[in-house]
Amino acid sequence: MDTKRKTIGLIFTGNENWIGGLYYIVNIVKAIGFIPKQKRPDVVIIYNNKTPASLLKEVNLSFVHQVNIDKIFLLKRLIFSTLFRVFKKNYLFKHIVKKHKIEILYPFNEYHYDLSFLPCKVYYWIFDFQHKFLPELFTKQEVVKRNNEFELMSHYANNIVVSSFTAKKHFQTYFPYFKGNLHVLRFASLIVNLILTDISVLNKKFDIKEPYFLVSNQFWIHKNHWVIAKALKQIKALGQKCMIIFTGKEHDPRNPKYVSDLKTYIDKNSLNDYTKFLGFISREDQLGLMKNCIAVIQPSKFEGWGTVVEDAKSLGVQVILSDIEIHREQLPEGKFFGVDDYNQLSKIILKFNSDTTIKSKTYIKEYYLKFSKQIIDIFNYPYLGKK
Repeated sequence: MDTKRKTIGLIFTGNENWIGGLYYIVNIVKAIGFIPKQKRPDVVIIYNNKTPASLLKEVNLSFVHQVNIDKIFLLKRLIFSTLFRVFKKNYLFKHIVKKHKIEILYPFNEYHYDLSFLPCKVYYWIFDFQHKFLPELFTKQEVVKRNNEFELMSHYANNIVVSSFTAKKHFQTYFPYFKGNLHVLRFASLIVNLILTDISVLNKKFDIKEPYFLVSNQFWIHKNHWVIAKALKQIKALGQKCMIIFTGKEHDPRNPKYVSDLKTYIDKNSLNDYTKFLGFISREDQLGLMKNCIAVIQPSKFEGWGTVVEDAKSLGVQVILSDIEIHREQLPEGKFFGVDDYNQLSKIILKFNSDTTIKSKTYIKEYYLKFSKQIIDIFNYPYLGKK
């Protein structure tokens, strides 16, 4: 095995519209930090002006160099753009790769012919196969686009990463002819060097006056907030009370009425005293709320490898999950309910609400080390084990 110290380039462009993708990179960087210093690869974070400053701060570590592609000298960018139009090759990334001696570039979730000439390994990431299982949640054009992108990767990519053994099975079913390297990277949330907001501050800031459950997802239709609203209606009909706090960006481009319809249902059924909608909040506030909740509820109809579940595991918080294959793989000891079974969910909520002895385990350093070892194995970099 190659024993040379490597430099890994991580793509960190984007915004809160898909915050899970950015948290994914944050956790990879933090996991690399657990690798023994003498064997730790260098990391180059490639970001743009849209990347949240708060997350850039989280990955501002001693072994990390940050490169803003929007701030590369304008003349160079114009030259690279012209070369791209003529030769269909990405000279901007070639410039970054050569300048920083990057040997591995990750992750891309669309195949790029223009990267095939780079003097480094390019790793692709397939986050999930939701469009195969829930095509009704996509337009026909979106399904065609995803199918085409995944087909291109399966034909031309040398290295593809998936986030679970469930996704690996799906990939092998759809692309049995793939001849490259298929890697499984089951990421973990590393909530280290992050100061969580104190619960007393959160109680005052968000007017929280009672114990609560937390639902911390973007408001996308497949996240299935509706099953919780219906469970709350059931709980109210039984004369019981509980509080559910929702966080996350309140917009689904595939279904713009999703949030407004949900809130209308809550209002019509007099469930406003059972819910709080906080919108998109800071990571410190979100995790502070999570650490102090009764349990996290994760009702999704489909996931790749949910960041929320990993956050809860890292904080030692109980999770109530929809009974889908990926959740069974990710947290086999979780409390499960049928995907749309609001009656079953209401019973679980009431049990948790009344039983304060229900506890979870905290995933400790060995859990993080396992994740860092996965990264090293995937990128073919030697790992010493313990410091």
